[in-house]
Amino acid sequence: MSVRASDPEPGEAGSLRDNALMVLTVIMVSALAAALLGFVHTRTREPIERSRRQELVQALGLVLPAHDNRPESTARPVAGAGSACALRRFTATRDGRVSGYALQTCTTQGFGPMIHLLVGATPEGQITGVYILAHQETPGLGAKITEDQERFPRWREECAQQDCSGRRPFLRQFALRRAEACRFQVRKDGGEIDAITASTISSRAVAEAVGASVAVLQREAQAAPGDPR
Repeated sequence: MSVRASDPEPGEAGSLRDNALMVLTVIMVSALAAALLGFVHTRTREPIERSRRQELVQALGLVLPAHDNRPESTARPVAGAGSACALRRFTATRDGRVSGYALQTCTTQGFGPMIHLLVGATPEGQITGVYILAHQETPGLGAKITEDQERFPRWREECAQQDCSGRRPFLRQFALRRAEACRFQVRKDGGEIDAITASTISSRAVAEAVGASVAVLQREAQAAPGDPR
């Protein structure tokens, strides 16, 4: 039987309708996925933020010297030329007098995209603590920058009695170091900080960030000596 000229070619019947249905399906799936992601983000945002706030409070307690105030309530923005993130200064006081400062900062010089850290120091520039808040360094290598960091208060006591330079864990060697008496660079770069084996990049990033942080805190202390804010 002959095919009439008005009949559609084989395989073309309904093609316009099929294409429209395909586009509509893609739009519906995309909309559903977006709605689901938005729902998950809304439900998890507050717990994540609460967890971050709790960790910050705990970290401040570890890196700051003895205090009787709530340092987390003293957050103050700090100018930092060239910094990849907003800097915040926290102040610890005891009996109404400043006992130390902490700087929340970051560095992009590690192996991963960014390392967030908290550095504590006395107004005179002596390091009282370093805490890594977040990082994406290589597990088993650069990730060792966080090893035993919750023990920093104990390290302060130990390092007051002995030289802690060059001893593991990595962060321990920063305890009680003074800004004017230490080059915060790894030994490979002519500094005094021993790098983690096979993790020079991560070690260098943290060492230099700590040095820069202490310099900022000293500047802050000199600008407002005894300021309990």
